[in-house]
Amino acid sequence: MGPLSRLNQFPVQKKIGTIVPIFFLSAICEADHNPERERGAMNPSLTQRVGIKPTETHGEFRNRDSRASSATKLDTYKIRFNFRIIHMKVSIIGGGGLVGSCAGFALQCGGVVREIALLDLNANLAAGQALDIMHGGPSVADQRISSGGYEHIPTSDIICITAGLRRKPEESRLDLINRNTDLFVGILDEVKKAGPKSSAIVLVVSNPVDILTFVAAKKLGLPATQVLGLGTQLDTIRFCSLIAEQLGTAPTQTHGLILGEHGDSMIPVWSSATVGSLSLDKYPGWNSILAEKIFARTKQSGAECLSKKGGAGFAVGIAIRDVIHAIALGQQRILPVSTVQDGACYGIRDVAISVPTVVGRAGAVQRIEIELWPKELQGLKSSAAAIKPTLDAVLKRIGG
Repeated sequence: MGPLSRLNQFPVQKKIGTIVPIFFLSAICEADHNPERERGAMNPSLTQRVGIKPTETHGEFRNRDSRASSATKLDTYKIRFNFRIIHMKVSIIGGGGLVGSCAGFALQCGGVVREIALLDLNANLAAGQALDIMHGGPSVADQRISSGGYEHIPTSDIICITAGLRRKPEESRLDLINRNTDLFVGILDEVKKAGPKSSAIVLVVSNPVDILTFVAAKKLGLPATQVLGLGTQLDTIRFCSLIAEQLGTAPTQTHGLILGEHGDSMIPVWSSATVGSLSLDKYPGWNSILAEKIFARTKQSGAECLSKKGGAGFAVGIAIRDVIHAIALGQQRILPVSTVQDGACYGIRDVAISVPTVVGRAGAVQRIEIELWPKELQGLKSSAAAIKPTLDAVLKRIGG
């Protein structure tokens, strides 16, 4: 009788409010004799997958071939699960809306940050979203889910701004930008008045994200490294998902980058795109026509979600979680987030734009100038130039 067929015979161990069937691990560990396992060591890849360290296993592994075993005895590992929750509070301004609530739910599922606060002008909506998320807590992680207003700001480690206005029929792009900028500046004033921590990280998600990231960096008085925009992180994961879909590859092994503006002038970085360790241009079935098709759909993904379901939410929440977890866990992860450029990276300055950026506990720790094909580099510089006139108009209007 195989280990998975004996599901009901395995003991259950309870830790941190979570019921964990021991069969899950013992079935995997019940392999051929391995002296390392008898000493309590486990396969490193296994321990990484289930979120435990080899040193956190305890109890004796009894091999089926040992004298201590019998036909009626089961081989089990008793595991002490260590859920790694960081004592960090994230406040999401606009948390009652689609993007903000999806970000809250993604952070809950991630089980990394200790507290998630949803802030919204519509207090009742934010409270409802927080309540709904909180109800799932017993099956996920030990977190505090709350709602309210700017009173949460002084105790927040990360302030994520997702609030924004939708485009009206026949409204020009510049008119929408002006309305969103007015709303955003009002939010920044309230955040500043509430008194954020000097170490707080601000993550801007509201659109136009590159313009508003620059405005936030200018208005809040925080170090530039502590103000980030979501930038092209969402575009990047959309890009990778579409490549994986077309090629039938594993999404987690499909890697690529979108840089530049989160908008029409974004650029795909084909030069470093890979599947596993294989360069994309060497992957079977890859061709330039497919590349054009994928990038065109990437650029239109936001509009496609808008027309089909009223707006993107889930993937945006995941992209936000990518950045917040990189900060909370100090991952030093390279992400295409938007930050104010000072000329050190590709010679671009005086705009906020997405370039490869090391994201860690202090925010945007370092910008990395990866090698680009000449046409990619030119595209990135053109993207920065495309943002500048709109940014200048916005700064002039708000007195920046």
